[in-house]
Amino acid sequence: MFLTTKPFKSIFDDSIWDELDNVTTTFKGYHSEKTDDGYLLEMSVPGLGKKDLSVKIVKGRLNIKTDVETKWLTAFDKTFILPEESDIKKIKATVENGVLTVNIPTREDAEKIVEVL
Repeated sequence: MFLTTKPFKSIFDDSIWDELDNVTTTFKGYHSEKTDDGYLLEMSVPGLGKKDLSVKIVKGRLNIKTDVETKWLTAFDKTFILPEESDIKKIKATVENGVLTVNIPTREDAEKIVEVL
């Protein structure tokens, strides 16, 4: 049995690439989780650095915005409601290897669940 393959040049002439291009330019993924000392938000920002991103807190909401467009990402403006127990003054954001990481610690005076022994 012989397998036939398209010559390399014609692979990219397939219409599937048009559809995939639309998917990749609108993808804006993020992940969030509760940690022992607060919350962690990770957002995929391939090709962007700290100068390309605006991260600010407005009225208890975390706003992340960029006007930069790359082949992997379109410009976006996302807002996340911060948990009530967040220590807004201690929030830290870093960007490295295409991932924006926002650490959101909880206030020390925040109500905590006590484990009953």
